[in-house]
Amino acid sequence: MIVKIFLFILPLALVSKELVWNSVTRDNVSKDTYDKAIKVYVDKKYPQQAKAYRGVLFKKIEKEKQEEIRNSTVSTNNLMWQDNKDARIVKRSWYSAKRYCKDLRLFGFDDWYLPTIKQLKSIINKHQRPAIDSRFKNIISGYYWSSTQSRSYAKDAWRIDFRNGSYSHYYKLNNYYVRCVREEK
Repeated sequence: MIVKIFLFILPLALVSKELVWNSVTRDNVSKDTYDKAIKVYVDKKYPQQAKAYRGVLFKKIEKEKQEEIRNSTVSTNNLMWQDNKDARIVKRSWYSAKRYCKDLRLFGFDDWYLPTIKQLKSIINKHQRPAIDSRFKNIISGYYWSSTQSRSYAKDAWRIDFRNGSYSHYYKLNNYYVRCVREEK
């Protein structure tokens, strides 16, 4: 019986011109090299199917990216607000907060900035606790920096308390939370 199976498979293996990757081959090459070889082989052998698969894969990745953006940002008044976990854990001095927002690269966007006190006030609802708009998921009751400097004290900048919606200016070297914003275009 084994001899019959062997005699049946042997001619197929000898006649076949297709590239067959087995466990021995995979163990002798890196995963990247193996994956590239398979991709080239599949693209060449089945171009239409490979193109269709890449299209479906691209749409899936794009959909996941859009979902991640929706789950990590909040849009209000033509502004996109950062609402990922960093918005509730990152604390900086005022100077460092401005730099953090300027350097932020999130979801392919690089035009983030520290919001003004007016912009921060626009997401506050003083009649609820915490006072920040209920669409935000990543919140912490505490002070958040604004980019607005105090007119009367050069060493101060305005901050807002997401606990109760109150705002005041305070020394720029203190560490408070940071929530960046960008204009939606």
